[in-house]
Amino acid sequence: MWGVLIFWRRGVMVSLVATFVEKAQLVFIVIICSNQNYQT
Repeated sequence: MWGVLIFWRRGVMVSLVATFVEKAQLVFIVIICSNQNYQT
């Protein structure tokens, strides 16, 4: 029982980290684009 619970929590953490990384990449791309627009 505990093994299943730990495995489930690990899966939830992995999914949260994956969504956070995807959003961070989008924000990073937006910041780079805005910086390039400011430089020109």
